Amino acid sequence: MAALHTTNPFELFWQDLPLPPGSTRPPLSEFEVECLMRDRVSLVDGRSNRIVHRDGIVLLTSHRIIWHCQSQSRALHGHLSRVAEARTSRNIFKPSTRVHLYLQGKVQDLDNRPATKIEFAHGGRDEFLKQVRSLLMMRDWEKPPPVKLRLSPCAIEADGSTPASMPSFSPASPVQTVEPVFTTRLAGVGGILRQQETARAAQDRLATEAFADLEALMGKAREVVGVIERYATVLASKDKGEGEKGGSEAEGGTARDDAELQGLLLNMGISNPVTRVSAGSLYHQELARQLARFLAGGSTAAGALGRRSLLSERGGMMTLHDVFCLFNRARGTALISPEDLLDACETLELLQLGMRLRRFPSGVSVVEAMDFSEERVGARLRALAEAEADGSLTALDVATHLRVSIALAQEFLGTAEAQGLLCRDQSVQGTLFWPNRFPAWVAQAGEGNNGAS
Repeated sequence: MAALHTTNPFELFWQDLPLPPGSTRPPLSEFEVECLMRDRVSLVDGRSNRIVHRDGIVLLTSHRIIWHCQSQSRALHGHLSRVAEARTSRNIFKPSTRVHLYLQGKVQDLDNRPATKIEFAHGGRDEFLKQVRSLLMMRDWEKPPPVKLRLSPCAIEADGSTPASMPSFSPASPVQTVEPVFTTRLAGVGGILRQQETARAAQDRLATEAFADLEALMGKAREVVGVIERYATVLASKDKGEGEKGGSEAEGGTARDDAELQGLLLNMGISNPVTRVSAGSLYHQELARQLARFLAGGSTAAGALGRRSLLSERGGMMTLHDVFCLFNRARGTALISPEDLLDACETLELLQLGMRLRRFPSGVSVVEAMDFSEERVGARLRALAEAEADGSLTALDVATHLRVSIALAQEFLGTAEAQGLLCRDQSVQGTLFWPNRFPAWVAQAGEGNNGAS
């Protein structure tokens, strides 16, 4: 018992957190959600009141408090399950910028001093304290993880429907209304009061039923996620050639199912969108990191299920208009402005997130993967032109084949033309791009002249 009392609670709470190789961001567990982030935060020993670690970033999640310093590539974390209480200093004469954490059980000091203090140099103490208290009440780490259904592709019926064991939802039965019948009990002031009391009782009953339906729906949410995972596994196996039935009708059905699934996965969105309230002064940096994960497929159900990323599906480049629409669609009600998106995109390359912002001479702005190759795209466009029946390409053809916008297709064609791979033909019928055969013709003409001489 004496050994427990002499052990420093600060060291017991804060444990070293190994960082992934080449990364300065601490890893999160599978069902852990980021809740709040603040910079310029220091960790203080509750016993000696001495600052042990200075000027780092504190990340509050649904399960832990994480402190990390990017310059030192070091991270510490403490689990919220060990925290008994969080509060601020009660000294009314000296305002404090610190949050005091008291631990559970025997590791707490006998004189009830806090185990550790978290100091906020640039504000954010009250928001952090409020969020910690809320998480301590919810105790998400004690809740069971969502159940993942692992069913074989044959579980899908021939007509594409799910078996009877799968969760299903039926519309509520229509509510039958009864016209009130006049009686003497409804007359006078007493009748008015009774009518108001009846109306309040009906509203309370309706609210109770509504919340019961909502809780039932939320209870089915995990099963719905399992169903979506099962469908995604089936479609992924079809993409790899497993279980192909052949025929244009089967291929058309697969394409339609894949498109519907992609739309459903996008609607599932991002579980914890970054906001100004949660990220504070690091808003644009954290927004850039979440945008990079979203485009790379790591923040959506599509990425979690192993589907191809949005950026790779579109050839490694997307216009800011497309990014703005898809990103806001995934964020739900936590929409961002075009200015915030532009500021976040401008930090992508600085943060080394595998993509960057690029502006074409025409004024079109795109998000481009760092490994994007113009030469590879130009060679592909030339191959597409040679494969066409008439040997030419239009911007619409490129947009259809590469799954990009018309504006981006025009930029690709212009780049291929500058490389000497394509040449344009402008007429009243529009602009066509043909494989550039002039260098080969000039070479043949030169060889002919040399032979004649």
